[in-house]
Amino acid sequence: MTRYLIGLETNFKEVITPNLAAAIVDVLGPGGTTMLWFNGASVYEADCDWNWTHVDQNIRALIGAGLSAPWLKLCGIPTLGTIEGQPTYDKYTRGVQRWLRDANGNPIPGSAAIDEALYYFKNPARPDPTWIRECARRLTDRYFVQPILRGATPVISAALCENEFDDGTYFPPVKAWAPDYRKAFELAWSNVVVPFAGGVRWAQFESSAFAATNAAPLPLIGPETAYDGLHDMLTLEAGSHLYTHPSFHGYCETKPETLAGALETLDKRMGMLVPFRHGRDVVIGEMGDAGGGWLIDYLEMAPKRHEAIVAIVTHGWSPFITCLNPNDPEESRQYIRNETGARLRALIERDNEQLRRRAVMAQGASV
Repeated sequence: MTRYLIGLETNFKEVITPNLAAAIVDVLGPGGTTMLWFNGASVYEADCDWNWTHVDQNIRALIGAGLSAPWLKLCGIPTLGTIEGQPTYDKYTRGVQRWLRDANGNPIPGSAAIDEALYYFKNPARPDPTWIRECARRLTDRYFVQPILRGATPVISAALCENEFDDGTYFPPVKAWAPDYRKAFELAWSNVVVPFAGGVRWAQFESSAFAATNAAPLPLIGPETAYDGLHDMLTLEAGSHLYTHPSFHGYCETKPETLAGALETLDKRMGMLVPFRHGRDVVIGEMGDAGGGWLIDYLEMAPKRHEAIVAIVTHGWSPFITCLNPNDPEESRQYIRNETGARLRALIERDNEQLRRRAVMAQGASV
């Protein structure tokens, strides 16, 4: 499997069409891997009716095009109940954010802004740990455990829980309770991370039949922080090692965003990991260059700079793929790999060859 993944924001029931999936294969190569986001509201409907149709469709499109089983990332908790008559927040649809909308009325990824006038920003609701545990149990059973029990290949290869706990846009308590950030991180840990990890493990170990397969556990990646909250979240995780792979987002924290600045941010984050990593491989769960043109250079340099990095997920397909007819209906749109996509494909081929040679040398040394 390649070290480089494309992250796909499919929170709002966005569809990965066969044409788009084919273009992603053209960038990543056959067997390449993606990370699919999904919003809890897209799989949970009224009266506890779980509906995975949207996620199913996108996974089928990716695997059917020749890609490997994607990583699956929960990004957004559905509105569950009310507080004093007001809805509890949903980070991506209702709740604390106001979104710019496209011509079809769909939220535009990356356009969210906190609306501090909303009641549920001032009094953010606590995420429901029971719902989160059940969501994790169901997705693990559906996409990982049941395929293995049928003798098939799992259709997901990792699970990720939530997004940027240290950003008040994505986790309202961080800003609403400032400067008591620790309180917000403890809420994220107790009400989101622990129940999610519990649901993933519950699905795998509640069945003696699954245990008898001796299948490797589903990797759990996190905490997917954006800033220095990485240290706080890993402090809470210390000793438990719930994450198989510690992760963070690698965006340059200085403006303007530059390659040098991004590498400085990388060094800082990797330094934070030193007391907590304990030999675990590291994932950069989201990365982009804000259109600066240096993303491919970063992708090539980061693993050489820090050998513990085994995967980097880029933010979205648009840096690598051009849509030729964006105003046409979604199912009719045509896509081609652009120059940056060609550079990523060449990097992947070089990197895969280096990894292959390294594996052969390691195998020879062990004989």
